[in-house]
Amino acid sequence: MTVDPTDLDRREPDLLRRLLPSLEFAFDRYFRVALDGADHLPTGPAIYFGNHCGSTYTVEGAMLATAIFRRFGVAHPLYFLAHRAFYTLPGVGPWLPRVGAVLADREVALRILARGGQFVVFPGGDRDSHKPFRDRHKVDFHGHGGFIRMAMTARAPLVPFAHVGTHETLFVLSRGDRIARALRLDRLTGLKVFPIILSVPFGLSVGPLYPAIPLPSKIAMRVLAPVRLWEHGWDDPDDARQVDAALAYLTALVQREVDALAAARRRPVLG
Repeated sequence: MTVDPTDLDRREPDLLRRLLPSLEFAFDRYFRVALDGADHLPTGPAIYFGNHCGSTYTVEGAMLATAIFRRFGVAHPLYFLAHRAFYTLPGVGPWLPRVGAVLADREVALRILARGGQFVVFPGGDRDSHKPFRDRHKVDFHGHGGFIRMAMTARAPLVPFAHVGTHETLFVLSRGDRIARALRLDRLTGLKVFPIILSVPFGLSVGPLYPAIPLPSKIAMRVLAPVRLWEHGWDDPDDARQVDAALAYLTALVQREVDALAAARRRPVLG
């Protein structure tokens, strides 16, 4: 079945309502998420952004969504911007729009905001989510300022969030940048990584798509106050200097919170 990954109306609150008990079990019992800053979760158009961890299994996205649905209900117009490679997977691609995962595309994102919705974006993309385990607390958006330009264009607040523990649900040994370049994955699939992963229960895996059960690492997550770029004098999406300045500021903001959360962990792995 062919599904339009840009169709915002395929989101099914009834399906999300059925999934919510499982998400809440994972939030409360499996990952034991310690959430700080829930009062910063906004209504109205907004862009959530944060560090990306845990390889292909985006645990942090599911846990953030659980917190938002608990506060506002599953009818809350929350979307995720997803890499186009996911829509080529049999059985996965058609399912994604039903839970609000739409194609990572500028026009799609602006339509979400124009309709009063919100979306979650991980500016660092696949390179950030597949950083080696030793760099798990490093925030690197790899120069991607598209989310900032969208916030400026739509005059929408940016909601930063930071988390630790998500990159301990499995172990990324290598990002595999050179392998990805040799295989020309960027041109073929849009992916820039071909990682080497150590996970449960299958051990060593190679490549961006692999079976795994995320380990029950305790997750600490913090939502920060919304940032309104125009209040900082950044309001021109065509001004590269403004975009770069905003990106540096926001990266440092999230890094500071990741460092604080990491320093508070009693054990470096599994919380």
